Amino acid sequence: MVRVSVLDSLLRVKKSFFSKLGLSPGTDPQKVVATIENSSKHERSRGYGYLFGYPDYAVNFFISADLIEEKTNEIEPRDFFAIPVYTGKEGHFTYAYPKGHRPTADIDSVIYYRSEKILDNYRKIRKDYTNPDGTIKARQLLIEYRDAK
Repeated sequence: MVRVSVLDSLLRVKKSFFSKLGLSPGTDPQKVVATIENSSKHERSRGYGYLFGYPDYAVNFFISADLIEEKTNEIEPRDFFAIPVYTGKEGHFTYAYPKGHRPTADIDSVIYYRSEKILDNYRKIRKDYTNPDGTIKARQLLIEYRDAK
């Protein structure tokens, strides 16, 4: 599931990258994912990094570190920024950044707190969409969540 307006906004903001792949606002989301999935290794990494909402510096670092590893066979030192996610246990959505980099309030904290707000809301409504066997009525949850916005 994708919020098309957000995807179109991303395709507009990152036009210099996505237009090289033939992707622009209004492109079917399945085509966007298929195009990224079938792109070169580093284009795929950049495309998914943008789709997942990683900040530019993290996307650039990931690709740069991969290029260095390809040449030297050594892994660039890195730290990770973790964002809590719902997994039924403790889980995190993470991205790498250069060792010693300090996460910033205007980028990393904004991502963290927006995500935390969404996660808190999900925890509150999840029980309303849980079947007796513990499975989730995911489609119904997503549709009703989207329509409530």
